[in-house]
Amino acid sequence: MTIKISTAPPDRPHEILDTIAAVGVSTKGTFRGGPHLDKALEACKEGLRNFAAELGADAVVSCQSETHFDNQVINVAGFGTAVRWK
Repeated sequence: MTIKISTAPPDRPHEILDTIAAVGVSTKGTFRGGPHLDKALEACKEGLRNFAAELGADAVVSCQSETHFDNQVINVAGFGTAVRWK
């Protein structure tokens, strides 16, 4: 089962497990040009899924993120609430 990542609040009865956070990074590649926002965001979401799986969560809801970037690196820091559906 894939753990859903959502910016929306939970849409059904749930148990709150914990607040979790992760950081995704994309750096400037030698052959591919600058860093890529989509890669940093996907790495962040994968980190959230991994932490949620360790808790036995079904989803991470009410997610927010912050992005920092320059011409060498992009960092996406994300956090949300890990929940288990009832």
